Amino acid sequence: MIGLIKKDLFTLKKQIMFIISFLAFYGILCFAEPNNYSMFAYMITLFSIFIPMTALGYDDRSEWNKYAITMPITRKQLVYSKYLLSILGICLSGVMCIILSLLLHKAITTESLIIIASSLSIGTLFMSINIPINFKFGVEKSRFIILGLFGLPTVLLVILSKANIPLPSEDFFIKLLRFLPFLAVAVLIISLLVSVAIVEKKEY
Repeated sequence: MIGLIKKDLFTLKKQIMFIISFLAFYGILCFAEPNNYSMFAYMITLFSIFIPMTALGYDDRSEWNKYAITMPITRKQLVYSKYLLSILGICLSGVMCIILSLLLHKAITTESLIIIASSLSIGTLFMSINIPINFKFGVEKSRFIILGLFGLPTVLLVILSKANIPLPSEDFFIKLLRFLPFLAVAVLIISLLVSVAIVEKKEY
């Protein structure tokens, strides 16, 4: 398992260095303008979930899984390694957000906690939806499916506004934020089980 994660990190070292440089730039922007903290939190989470997605892309193009299953590696381990890599990225994002909050505010404010919790939860939800689709359809087809799935909320909002149907209130979204981390964990567990089922049945 650790070997699989090391393999992904070694493959992605150039991308990781680019992400670190990019985040350092956003970190400096936060010191210049502390109001940009929420942007930093969401950007770092976004980049952290790109890491496992890119790893899946490399595996797909190189047909790594076809080779891996000939070795003493179970299909479950192939799935678990991608989820562990994803969780590692999400956790590191949270740590960096906490460190930046401490540097900016000398404390972890309530606002910072809400921003961190919501960004990490949204990142986890995105990752949980993306990984099973990638395992099922491959990277190329998955891009179109993901774009369609995440484009649906925008289309629905436009339809609701055109039909003069009232949108959910601010209180609704505040209550939703409280349950978002629990929802993210539940979806992550379901996603893992679905991915295992897909890979166990898939022919490489």
